[in-house]
Formats: sequence, structure tokens, C-alpha cells
Amino acid sequence: MKKQYYLDCNDVTYYELKDEDVFYETLERLEAFVRFEDFGIWLTSKEIPDDDLKGFLGLFYRYEMDMTLLAVFLTPENKPWFFDDKNTFWHKRVFEKSLAPKVRAIR
Repeated sequence: MKKQYYLDCNDVTYYELKDEDVFYETLERLEAFVRFEDFGIWLTSKEIPDDDLKGFLGLFYRYEMDMTLLAVFLTPENKPWFFDDKNTFWHKRVFEKSLAPKVRAIR
């Protein structure tokens, strides 16, 4: 059985009343998403589909969340588009800060 992963996301910024609804609706569309609890996002595992990672990049950017948390999802398979292209909107926000994401494995 794969371990679930928890991303500590206590810094979500909502801009208007409907933003919170849109935030949760977006999370629920992601395959790897399990639940949002205690200001954190629970995921099915550390291995998430590229489409979900792209969804998290957009979500974390939109809601001004700590994008360094997403560095943990770097793999040899997604490295060409996720890390190697230094001109993406997320590169500095994910990789040029502390690379010690707040992630813990849960059995």
C-alpha cells in the first residue's frame, strides 16, 4: 500500500467569497487529492500524475501558497518540463528557495 502525503498549506490566500469554493472544487478534480484537513492537502502518494502536478502549480500560484512544497514531486520523468525549463512561471517559486518541503509520509 502506498503512503499518503501531507502538504502543509496554512497560507492560502482567498481574494473574494467564491474563491474558497473554487479552491476546493479545483482540488477535488485532481486525481491525487484525498482531502483537505488541518490546513493541509492529503494526497494519494508522492507519485502524482503530470496533469495533477500542473494543476497544483496553477492552484498554488493563484492562491499564493508556498510553491516550494511542490519540489518534492520532481522525478526523472517530469524533469524536462518541470525543472529544466527555467523560464516557466513556477521555476523560481518552486526551486530557487528552500528545497525542504513540509511533507510527511503517513501509513
